[in-house]
Amino acid sequence: MTLAAEAAGLGLWNWDVESDDFWFTSQSSGLPGFSSANKHIGREHVITHIHPDDLEVVRKARETAVNGTGVFFSEFRLLRPNGGLRWLKAKGEVKYEQDGVAKCLHGVIYDVTEQRQAEERFRLVVDGARTAMIMADANGNITLANLQAEKVFGYNREELLGHSIDMLLPKGIYASSVRMRVVESHSAGLMGVAGDVFGRRKDGAPVPLEIGFTPLWMSGDTFVLASIADISERLRSEQEIALQRDEVAHLARVAILGEISGSLAHELNQPLTSILSNAQAALRFLGRSPPNIDEVRDSLIQIVDSDKRASEVIRRLRAMLRKEKVDYQRLELNSIVREVVRLLDSDLLNRKISVVLELCSSLPPIYGDRVQLQQVLLNLIVNGCDAMRDIKAERVLRISTKSLDDSSITVSVRDLGHGVPADDLERIFMPFVTSKPEGIALGLAICATIIWTHRGKLWATNNQESGATFHFQLPVDITHNTR
Repeated sequence: MTLAAEAAGLGLWNWDVESDDFWFTSQSSGLPGFSSANKHIGREHVITHIHPDDLEVVRKARETAVNGTGVFFSEFRLLRPNGGLRWLKAKGEVKYEQDGVAKCLHGVIYDVTEQRQAEERFRLVVDGARTAMIMADANGNITLANLQAEKVFGYNREELLGHSIDMLLPKGIYASSVRMRVVESHSAGLMGVAGDVFGRRKDGAPVPLEIGFTPLWMSGDTFVLASIADISERLRSEQEIALQRDEVAHLARVAILGEISGSLAHELNQPLTSILSNAQAALRFLGRSPPNIDEVRDSLIQIVDSDKRASEVIRRLRAMLRKEKVDYQRLELNSIVREVVRLLDSDLLNRKISVVLELCSSLPPIYGDRVQLQQVLLNLIVNGCDAMRDIKAERVLRISTKSLDDSSITVSVRDLGHGVPADDLERIFMPFVTSKPEGIALGLAICATIIWTHRGKLWATNNQESGATFHFQLPVDITHNTR
């Protein structure tokens, strides 16, 4: 038995209850740092070598075994004669006299220093991680938490151990994402939790998280390591960037409206002139004897219609110039195209450009911000008009919409200008790259950003005959496909 124990790296020991003396095999006497000749060792000699912080642990383990369970288990540190420390683990049982009185404890002892050192290295690595790391067992109970987890959730580590991970994460997310796929099916690999996930701090405050789950199997037991990143700062930075992007987009709208301000003034002047003329005519009809009431009525009707036209022009201008929070909603792209064309009606007339609309009659709705998409179309149409500035032939701008497999919509603005140099087809969407001598050289870059934030894409192609076509593609409103 001694040979078998030594072959396994185990030592045998005996602890006499009455005398408190110890007996070790040569293998175990070498483990605690005693000479193999000292097989019988007094209690005081052993106690002086046990780490002072672990004496109470060993004493309680002995008391529990002798007076209750009959089973001894203790893990403690031993001071080596050379000043080092070794971790030992002792297991055993109580041997009783015939009258039931405990006679001695006996069992095995082995060195677990390397295991404890590995655990300590693992703990240091986990604690040094910049993300919160929490390990949970198959039932979702927390078995490990690092320092970053304390910072993210506001709990002390002792408050987390043994409690359900559901106290930190959204209700049911651990069960649905991990237990079914890992515990039951034993599938391996990193699993992420998509979308916005909000955890709960100790004070009840929500905290935005990015979570990755990794299944682990140790000694036949299943565990899951959750890597949790607090993305509060990242979300704040993204919000600041979005605000700055909206500011630049607003400035670009103001700039492009400034370019066509003359035409817009003419657009507004037409209904105002009509109102004045009809009002003067109505006064003349009223001054007759007898007054011509029918003519007055017709004049008043024309005044009302002209007023509505003027109000509509002002409404469209205010919508384009406003600086408000981005408002995503279900939209009809065809109506946006028509609104922008109406806004540019006078400018197109002054430039002697005719617009051909080829709008698909059965477009599904999209989800986006009306003003930003109007800005994209406005910029593309004005660019197309500028491209035909020096064209002597007929100037035609063709705007088309079409649906692709009921999953996305493509809008194309085609001009008959000189086209875009092949090397610039992608560069023109970069900031400060432009072929026009005027402008702020940000229009297409802003358009590309707007389309990207709408989960779409913007690109340009050269026509076979002449000119270029700018396209942008947007996904349809996902709720449309579920109806």
